[in-house]
Amino acid sequence: WRIVNNFRMYNAYTKLWTDGDTVALGNKLGIVSLSTLGDELKTYSEVTSLVTHVTELKSNKNGGLLVECSKWKQNAVRLIDIQKGKVVGGWPVVNTKIGMPTVAGFSAQDQLCVANSHGYLSFFGVSAVK
Repeated sequence: WRIVNNFRMYNAYTKLWTDGDTVALGNKLGIVSLSTLGDELKTYSEVTSLVTHVTELKSNKNGGLLVECSKWKQNAVRLIDIQKGKVVGGWPVVNTKIGMPTVAGFSAQDQLCVANSHGYLSFFGVSAVK
């Protein structure tokens, strides 16, 4: 193994996701930086929708959506449109009871799956936001 590119990071990142062309870095302040990967890392968007550590970053199978969550706050789950670099608005709604999310991801059928600290697993359809 050899290092191909080495980038200096100036923040304490807690989660990393990449698809080869795009890199998402979540930090302790709840910010997700979306960057393109080439000769250098170029940030094209910073999503600031959470206020606690980003503890999970996963994408759906077509790579269009990214789910971020924090296990330190109630209902702290957000969907990010990767190409636009923005949070998908209108979800979760106020009465969505997720609890303290510990793990999030997408199923083979492209449903959002969220597990919480009480052992509950919830599935949400995301076809309307693709």
